[in-house]
Amino acid sequence: MAGDRPVHLFLSHYHLDHIVGLFYLPAMFPKRTVYLHPPAADITGRDPSATIATILSKPFNPHNLEDMPMDMRIEALSAGSHEVAGIPVRVRRQTHADPSAGFRVGDYMVFATDTVADQDTAEFAHKVSLLVHEAWIDGIEEQDPSTEHIASGAYTAHTSARQAAGLAAAAGVDKLVLCHLNPLRSDGYHQQMLAGVRAIGAGSMILEDGERLEL
Repeated sequence: MAGDRPVHLFLSHYHLDHIVGLFYLPAMFPKRTVYLHPPAADITGRDPSATIATILSKPFNPHNLEDMPMDMRIEALSAGSHEVAGIPVRVRRQTHADPSAGFRVGDYMVFATDTVADQDTAEFAHKVSLLVHEAWIDGIEEQDPSTEHIASGAYTAHTSARQAAGLAAAAGVDKLVLCHLNPLRSDGYHQQMLAGVRAIGAGSMILEDGERLEL
């Protein structure tokens, strides 16, 4: 049964906005084996087991890692090719404030956040069904002197929606989902972002929390 299957979670990096959900895993999956797949030290320069043990420890968490009330296993992924749950998975190093990992799951999807716009992402995502790519800003900010500083700051670690659309077009993907949207921006801004991306020609969307997409 699906409810008995192991859960595989991929961690792109260790920034708190991306790993805070680890604290809720015992409540979410109390009777299931959960495999954590963080990037290996060749990507981040950090020992994954030691890093996660630091995160999941008192007083930040009710339990230390070794005492977590669930079956949690850490299987780090280095850059290159792997097999996870019988599915080929490729991993690459991305450029961010701290290095992050991008993941390609078979020919189904590529997940790329947090990262600057990188032409190698287009090659990495070549002909996948779905590219899930961060879009921290719209991409029109650099065209206005009053907002140019927003773009210059964002582009040191992040990607604009328009850059993501260009990568999706170069990769020839079927669908582009924009993720890692700036929560300080309005829904109207995000819809403006989406309209601009669609004008470039990518089949793009923004999903609501909990929404599912069949591949």
